[in-house]
Amino acid sequence: AEDVRELAELGGEGSSVTTGSFSGLYASFVEEDAALREWYLTAEGLMLYVTYSCDLDNRGLDDAVGDEIMGTLRYAAE
Repeated sequence: AEDVRELAELGGEGSSVTTGSFSGLYASFVEEDAALREWYLTAEGLMLYVTYSCDLDNRGLDDAVGDEIMGTLRYAAE
């Protein structure tokens, strides 16, 4: 996670996370009028940067669905 931490420009306080076969950092924060979620993930030398944003009024409404989708991530080598 240290390599990811060096690359991450998290808008909030990052915490360690494992989702699917990836691990890395996750942050949730507010920027202007938007609620944002960011994941910096790695697996087998591959890095993913995933973001989700919505209007501040809708913050948290899609979190469960987003978490479920993130949990399906799998690294597949050729």
